[in-house]
Amino acid sequence: MEIIGYARKSKATTEDDKDRVRLLQLMVKRLKERSHVQRTYIALSCDNEEPLSTRDMPQPTTIHQIEGIDGTMQ
Repeated sequence: MEIIGYARKSKATTEDDKDRVRLLQLMVKRLKERSHVQRTYIALSCDNEEPLSTRDMPQPTTIHQIEGIDGTMQ
């Protein structure tokens, strides 16, 4: 069995891109350490009611700054 983790940041927050990347990186690290996930996917900026098919479209350029992820929701 493979455990998959998912982390996302809401659009409503007031963080700049640097803080958003830092906080997502911390979430990814904690998913791997605490939940022992094998794969981690993220959504850099989305609302919780937004359909999965439209999250992070178009793909943000800051996504490449986050280490240890396997991709976005797309």
